[in-house]
Amino acid sequence: MIFKKLHLLTYHSLSIYKSSLIQRLFKRKKNISAIMSAIKSAGILSLFLFSSLTHSQCTIQTTNSDFEYPVIASGSIAFINQTQHPAALLGWRTTATDNIMEFWSNGYDGRNAYSGNQFIELNAYQSSGLFQDYDTSTTPHFNYSFSHMGRFGVDTMILKVGPPGGPYTTIKTAATAKEWKVYSGTYTVPAGQTRTRFIFESSATATGNPTAGNFLDAISFTASINSPVVADKTICYNSSTTLTATGVPNASFYWYDATGTNLLHQGATFTTPVLTSDTTYKVKQINSSNCESNFLDVKVSAANIDPPLAADKTICSNSSTTLTATGITGASFYWYDATGTNLLYQGATFTTPILSSDTRYKVKQINSSNCESSFLDVKVSTANISLPMVAHKIICSNSSATLTATGVPNASFYWYDATGTNLLYQGATFTTPVLTSDTTYKVKQINSSNCESNFLDVIISAAHLGLPVVTDKTICYNSPATLTATGVPGASFYWYDTRGTNLLYQGATFTTPILSSDTTYKVKQINSSNCESNFLDVEIKINNLASPLTLTLTDDGQNEIVATASGGKPGYQYSINDGPGSQTNKFAVYESGTYTVNTTDENGCTASVSKYFEYTKIDLCIPNYFTPNGDGQNDEWGPECELNYKNLTFTIFDRYGRPLANCSYNKRWDGKYKGKELPTGDYWYTLNLNEPKHDSDFIGHFTLYR
Repeated sequence: MIFKKLHLLTYHSLSIYKSSLIQRLFKRKKNISAIMSAIKSAGILSLFLFSSLTHSQCTIQTTNSDFEYPVIASGSIAFINQTQHPAALLGWRTTATDNIMEFWSNGYDGRNAYSGNQFIELNAYQSSGLFQDYDTSTTPHFNYSFSHMGRFGVDTMILKVGPPGGPYTTIKTAATAKEWKVYSGTYTVPAGQTRTRFIFESSATATGNPTAGNFLDAISFTASINSPVVADKTICYNSSTTLTATGVPNASFYWYDATGTNLLHQGATFTTPVLTSDTTYKVKQINSSNCESNFLDVKVSAANIDPPLAADKTICSNSSTTLTATGITGASFYWYDATGTNLLYQGATFTTPILSSDTRYKVKQINSSNCESSFLDVKVSTANISLPMVAHKIICSNSSATLTATGVPNASFYWYDATGTNLLYQGATFTTPVLTSDTTYKVKQINSSNCESNFLDVIISAAHLGLPVVTDKTICYNSPATLTATGVPGASFYWYDTRGTNLLYQGATFTTPILSSDTTYKVKQINSSNCESNFLDVEIKINNLASPLTLTLTDDGQNEIVATASGGKPGYQYSINDGPGSQTNKFAVYESGTYTVNTTDENGCTASVSKYFEYTKIDLCIPNYFTPNGDGQNDEWGPECELNYKNLTFTIFDRYGRPLANCSYNKRWDGKYKGKELPTGDYWYTLNLNEPKHDSDFIGHFTLYR
């Protein structure tokens, strides 16, 4: 976008220069030769400017490209007959049958040229076109641009091209409103078309009037040539090559690096430096008219040949081996040390020296064209044979162990002390002396090829068994405890008293006798190999030993048992005769007999007491009369002696059976009905105890006195 703006600015400035130059020559009445010379000079300047601003293009000389000849008065129009002006100056020819071209100058009808001082209207007295012919014998690509504007609205014109006399092909259609617009494109000249005509022709006007419309200005043509021809190449790694370019006759060739900014060489033939990787160059050609092509990318592939093939090897320590390389037909092989700098041997088969550690070699191949491959790394491993296999052992203290080694077929086994310096035994099976502590032995194997392994450490643990696992317990006063021991698989467990001298029980689970004090037991385990552990102390604690849970039962004299717990951990629950527990400690007695009450404290400890209780017959006190006169004596009526019957209810009736009052425990009747005093007389009652075993009614009567 920036380049296009620079191009248009330069073209506009050039047009102003050309216009002012021609106008000065006409005012001085110079002859045609002088004017022609000026126009050519302006054309040379045009060529110089466009060549300096564009790549791969050169300007084609277009006569009167900006319509600055003939010069007409400012702010006017002129109808020019092409037959009355030299073609060398006018440049353009019209297809109009009346030979008329319509020129406009800046300011007429408020219109101005796109560049310079003048422009042309294609629709003069008739719809027509303007054309010029160009030599296209050496320029295969024409790049064109022009400015177009409608007069009264959107006008349409076309650009046609072909050999003089036709046929013509439309290559651009311009439809533009009343502002200048630049159109551009590229035309590729057909092979063999040595001369080409470009025709700018009116197609339609906004008004439909064939005599008004289609302004044209700032016509420009440039040409470009094809890129040169150069073949890509493939060469040996770390070598150079010569590249040759061909192109148009008498062309000059310019070679650049891959960026296209650094010129490396001028000439048809270019020799590269030594290459170690694929490299791209750029080349262009410039013909005798100073037209230059686009860049051609030329790729030189500096590929390695494949490295040879050689297998890694594993050998015994302190031995040698033979390495064999294979590769392309006719290749030579070169063996180097691990650095790749010291040549050790030339040939397909290489025998190493005696090796005591892993060693790497490098090998490469060079083909018949003297192209060499990259290195192949070949590893010779001098690894020991694998370790023998021996199981670690756990034995009882003061006993020995038999160790058995296994390994590679036909191996011999060698047993050493922990230092690995003193040979103790040769053979697969080794019996240790009696051991009283953990001991380590070393064993190695040597195969039938006399390759020996590293040492394997064999650990024998001559330790006591670990202690069994038993959880200490806290129990209630005067109760037993059940203890469970766990240990090694297959172990037997032995329970002893506090001193560890008296065996009390053999087995994993031991139930103590009833305990009334803190007690310690001892337990040990003996495994299937008859190895025994040390004793483990197991402690049994008594909950609240200083104040154990106790329970007492008392009779409150009203057919009720009162249970009282103490000691232990408060938060007691009570139950009677194996009934459900609750925090209630009072129980009603409905018949004589022995009752058992249990209590449980917060620790889950229990106490139980059984006691005989005598049932006392029901004896309610029913008054025969009352005197509701407000003297404070017998002012209300109700049953007495009802303390043990807190669920009782009673109803008062008059002699007609009408209910007068409903009362419950500890309530009395005041001798009123609906707030009014009732008269002296007899009244009746029904009374129910509402007890599970005494849900019966009592019926009677009493007297009210006033």
